[in-house]
Amino acid sequence: MALLAVLAVAMAGVFLLLPRWMARRPPSAAALPQPSVPAASSDSPEARPGAVEAPAAEEPMTEPPAVDPSAEDPPADDPPIADTRRPARRPQAALSADPPAPAAGDPGTAQWSRAMSEGLAALDSGRFAEAQAALARAEAARPGTRAAADAIKRAEEGLKGEAMSRHRARGESAEAREDWRAALVEYDAALKLEPQVAFAQEGRARSRPRAELDETLAAYLQRPERLSTEAVAREAERALVRAREASPDGPRLQQQTAALERLLREARTPVDVHLVSDGLTEVSVLRVGSLGTFREKKVALRPGSYVVVGKRQGYRDSRQTLVVSPTRVPPPLDVRCQEAL
Repeated sequence: MALLAVLAVAMAGVFLLLPRWMARRPPSAAALPQPSVPAASSDSPEARPGAVEAPAAEEPMTEPPAVDPSAEDPPADDPPIADTRRPARRPQAALSADPPAPAAGDPGTAQWSRAMSEGLAALDSGRFAEAQAALARAEAARPGTRAAADAIKRAEEGLKGEAMSRHRARGESAEAREDWRAALVEYDAALKLEPQVAFAQEGRARSRPRAELDETLAAYLQRPERLSTEAVAREAERALVRAREASPDGPRLQQQTAALERLLREARTPVDVHLVSDGLTEVSVLRVGSLGTFREKKVALRPGSYVVVGKRQGYRDSRQTLVVSPTRVPPPLDVRCQEAL
């Protein structure tokens, strides 16, 4: 009986509480009302077996609320929105090296074309000076074109090559005639155009010491009286040693060497000089020494120029120049003091 009483209470609870619980539950998707879909015809794809039902159209997006003009501006300290767009690319024409071509009817176009044609033809023929003049006209007609600049550079290189050839020919010609100073000038000029050119470096190395030797020998030959001084004679002998070792030894060097050797022999060969005095005047020769008093005296002197001085008490000194030549005996020299004080 107790069991029957419990079952009766449970059944009463189910019938009373279940409807209330079902009323509080949200309706399921299946319970919602479905939109009516027109029946598909037998020809439409939906009516065919296996056709996929098209998805329902999305709901349209609602427009954003209109902004009230009277609304306050956003705070000034808000950071600006960065512009992430890429910078515009430079037009291809701006990258071109040459300036824009003038219009077809521009007179400068015809002048430029004519001058360029003349300049290029002269370049091909090796007439570099003529080419340079024509290309200068082209540059004036249309400045800054790459074609003209390249052609002008070719003309300049051609002129430089011609100048180098001239300096080389002139230097070698000067060497052949033993004009070493002129050869040195040509090689130095070539080195100013191209400091690393081999022929000019080698030519300068040959010409410079030979030019110095040539000028040294010429100085002794032009003033042979200096050789009477022993120090000068020794310097001349050292120059002769360099001259004998020099190569090539052309005719000019051989003549200079022979002439200087002869002058050195003569400068060291004394010449008898006849001096006359009154026996009262004391005579001396500068760089030689005192000769004392005498009436006649012979003195052996090397070729050269000497100063003979006479002194006497109570008289003004006598001073005379004596030139001793190796090829001519000088006349007697009278040395006496005659002007009383």
